[in-house]
Amino acid sequence: MDPAAASHDNRRRHLQELVVDVYPNPAVVVDLDGVVVLINGQARATFGLSQGDVGRPFRDLEMSYRPMELRSVIERVQTERRPLRINAVPLTRAADDVDYHDVLIQPLTGDDGTLLGTVVMFIDTTHAVHLLDELKRTREDLETTSEELQSTNEGCGQPARAGNRVLRGLLPPERPCPRGCGSADRGTVRRGLRFPPYPVRSASGA
Repeated sequence: MDPAAASHDNRRRHLQELVVDVYPNPAVVVDLDGVVVLINGQARATFGLSQGDVGRPFRDLEMSYRPMELRSVIERVQTERRPLRINAVPLTRAADDVDYHDVLIQPLTGDDGTLLGTVVMFIDTTHAVHLLDELKRTREDLETTSEELQSTNEGCGQPARAGNRVLRGLLPPERPCPRGCGSADRGTVRRGLRFPPYPVRSASGA
């Protein structure tokens, strides 16, 4: 190969490695033989890897089976030649520190469609998972509160209805008025309004 062409290919390969290295999510590239060919900076920091792990069989790395079993998944992706995504995979950093990642396994093909390898990427979804958990808890609390209010309202309604029945029992029963009492009462009122004639005396008749 022409030295200039070889140098150009090396620079291009180095640029490609730099692009992957600055990728904000952990990424590991595995070839068809199951050998690690690239580990970016985020993967080294997240899984305790180093550049010395490049060239090792992927199955020898702890990340091949923790936080999930990846070897069989990579084989499936290579066979089917289509990406696969596993959501909300927990990654325990400490006793009480758990992060969640979506794991994306993507086949890598050349310009001619030839399968070259597989890239495994970890996308941090911890914040989204916590928001969904909080939303779920809030919804459950609202449902519980609604059920309690409904139960309280039903419980208050029954004594109120019973109390109304008791009060109605204490009132004296209404008695029907005898026939004609209404007209007699009205006549009495009219008679009461008829004042007797009052004698008017003149000042000289004293």
